[in-house]
Amino acid sequence: MTRQRDRSGDMACPLCDYSATETPIPGQLAVRVSCRTCGVFTVTDSLTFTLPTVSLDDRARLSAATRIATLADKQLSLSEENLHDVMANTGPRNPAEKADLLLRYLARCSERPGALVPLDETRDYPVAYAADADEFGFLLRSLSEKQLAVCREKGHGPATVIGTDGRIREMDEGAPAQYEVTLSGYEYLAARQRAFRGATGWERVDRSLKDAEERLAQARTEEQLQSVGLLCRETLISLAQAVYDPKRHPTADGKNSSSTDGVRMLDAFVATELKGSGSTESRAVVKKADALADALQHKRNADYRMASLCLEATRSIVEMIAILAGKRDRP
Repeated sequence: MTRQRDRSGDMACPLCDYSATETPIPGQLAVRVSCRTCGVFTVTDSLTFTLPTVSLDDRARLSAATRIATLADKQLSLSEENLHDVMANTGPRNPAEKADLLLRYLARCSERPGALVPLDETRDYPVAYAADADEFGFLLRSLSEKQLAVCREKGHGPATVIGTDGRIREMDEGAPAQYEVTLSGYEYLAARQRAFRGATGWERVDRSLKDAEERLAQARTEEQLQSVGLLCRETLISLAQAVYDPKRHPTADGKNSSSTDGVRMLDAFVATELKGSGSTESRAVVKKADALADALQHKRNADYRMASLCLEATRSIVEMIAILAGKRDRP
């Protein structure tokens, strides 16, 4: 699909090219952009001039990042300095993951079961990380074919008029289609949530480990592969926070561990819960896994093989700690 520029507003959004409004930020060479497609975000003047040279695919990823942030009541600030990092943290997802995201979005926006949720294919595609309206329509049709969400009312585009200057202007907002999550859709989401929570039961651990797995699957650049190391370290810290008890797990020097020193907390946990010679080897494995994640995070030429090894090492530590914590005991 070729995205058309819409000049009916005060400006064209620098990300999606649809009409938007801008507000200068006092004391800064930047503006706050309010866009129906991309949400609310700030962008520096210098980046505004650079964005037209960015590929449509990368701009679609930025649209997704700013729209998702807006839905979470946050506001992204885009600049030439952080542009690469924002795109790296908004990697492409496979169609199945995008469909899941879209279904969760519909369920979250539904006031109650049976309530209709408006969706405009031409303006709401970023909520599912879709590249454009065509991909968004494909995802909606896929949900409908599986009877997970269905269209109850078809929408129509805005009325337009061609002005004397030859520019196309929208005369109204049009009417978005209305979608409903079915009972099968809610059951599907509940089953997915149960499966996700069943990993270890430590939600932050499971969530950050899943994020690391997704990041590895999406990674295309050295920086994206480095971020796998960061997520693995965050997983180990969350794991340590889930099991470490300063009263039960004294450290080697008798001082309480910092809440962010994952290795120190896990070392104390293993030393207490696993007595005997196996304790020393297991504690060494924890330290090696953390060292590998740290090395990956700071390795400028990180590659897929190293990132895969780091993720597998982190998975092994999570499983080992789950065993020691009784998460894998026979019923």
